[in-house]
Amino acid sequence: FFICFDEAAFLNRQYTVWGQVIEGMENVDKIKRGEPVQDPDKIVSLKVAADVK
Repeated sequence: FFICFDEAAFLNRQYTVWGQVIEGMENVDKIKRGEPVQDPDKIVSLKVAADVK
C-alpha cells in the first residue's frame, strides 16, 4: 500500500484510495521517506478501526 504525503495523481485510475489519518500524524511524520528508502521502517502491527471491537 502507499502512504502519500502529498498529491499522488500518478495513482489515479490505477489504485483504490481509502483512509486518512485522523490522529497520530506525528507518527506518520516519523516514517522514513525516499526512493528507495535505505533501511526502511517495518509495520509491526496494524488494526483497521472498523474491525476493532
